[in-house]
Amino acid sequence: MNIIKVKSIHWLGGLCPTQAEGVTENNESIFIKYRDGKLRVDISNFLIFSKKIGEDKDGDISYDNVVKELFNILDFSNIEFTKEEM
Repeated sequence: MNIIKVKSIHWLGGLCPTQAEGVTENNESIFIKYRDGKLRVDISNFLIFSKKIGEDKDGDISYDNVVKELFNILDFSNIEFTKEEM
């Protein structure tokens, strides 16, 4: 699988789940969710990644940790980043 280049990401944050949405360079939608220790990525409503990386009731993950976990799937190097203000 080729690494998918991310054009923009909007970090919605939250706790249980932590979520983000964005767009690839090919204008496909991205949805990232971390809930119950599982990180999942959907591109255009298709699951492309799902992995248990935390404890069962864990729902909080930082943007930096998401980037680290997805380095071989998504390229975040040239993105427009926005964050939801709480």
